[in-house]
Amino acid sequence: MPFKKFFELSGRINKTNISPVYYLWGEEHLLQETFLKQLEETLSSANCEKSIFYGSSLNVDDLVSSIASLSLFATQRLIVIKEAHKIKGNNEKIIAGIIGQGNLASNIVFVNILKLKKDQLSRNEIIKAAAEQGDVVEFRQLYPEECIKFAIAELKKSNKSISGQDAEYLYQTAGDNLFDLKNEIDKLVLFAGSKDTITGDDIFKCSGFIKQENIYEITDAILENNKTKALKLIDNLLDSGTETFHLFNLFFWTYRRIIMAKALQKTNTPTEMILRKVKLWDRNFPSKIKKFSHSEILKKLECLYNAELSIKSGKIENADFRVVAAELF
Repeated sequence: MPFKKFFELSGRINKTNISPVYYLWGEEHLLQETFLKQLEETLSSANCEKSIFYGSSLNVDDLVSSIASLSLFATQRLIVIKEAHKIKGNNEKIIAGIIGQGNLASNIVFVNILKLKKDQLSRNEIIKAAAEQGDVVEFRQLYPEECIKFAIAELKKSNKSISGQDAEYLYQTAGDNLFDLKNEIDKLVLFAGSKDTITGDDIFKCSGFIKQENIYEITDAILENNKTKALKLIDNLLDSGTETFHLFNLFFWTYRRIIMAKALQKTNTPTEMILRKVKLWDRNFPSKIKKFSHSEILKKLECLYNAELSIKSGKIENADFRVVAAELF
């Protein structure tokens, strides 16, 4: 079954090419909301009414009535059905039948926040009908390089520039969840004020994920390979409400800085330049990392990656970062 990617439609919606039916699916919810907002803005000038339904509590009769009717003051209607994955089987067939008839008086958008497998795409009656009458659009999570481009583009909207390296640092700090990344970008814009360029120092000072003094302390514990100190700091942060994924990001960030610095040392890069590039201001940092081998750091990164993947995939519930951290020392 053919379906489109978000980037094939983003920014290209106008009144002449809007499909009567869209089925949006995938894990990148911010992009789904962005697309829906673009659609609403395009239809807003056409006296368009909007109705929202939820799959978990959907009354098919109400939906059918809404699809078929318009008020005296409207020339168009946009119907958004959220929680599309919760539509019951019998209702699914009825709705698919209505869509399949074509000539709809309304524009209909189904929003499914789940990642779907091929067999789920091919079995779902609504998706099949939407593919015939409109567009089925995938909203997958962005790859790292796409997140970096997203950050650069979002800052440009606020007349701010950022280097590719600093945009990567921002991504490593905020992670690949676009809601978190966008939130950090919005904070950076306010923090920067009249400045035209966002720097790594701005990101470091502005980030609300973990307080700056705690970043220094945990970084020191990692560089000292001090397990007891690191676990005590992690306990304090978790007890104060710090999210687990913020700690993942901090450890990823530190180990990547070590790898970058060791690579620069091999090329005889001056200490000042190394510190500038890795965004750390401890002059003893280059000497502290001598004890680490490249292969050792890669193993630690692999350990972090596998643990994070297990949590995101649901293999591990109620994960305790202290257990993960203990394996790194």
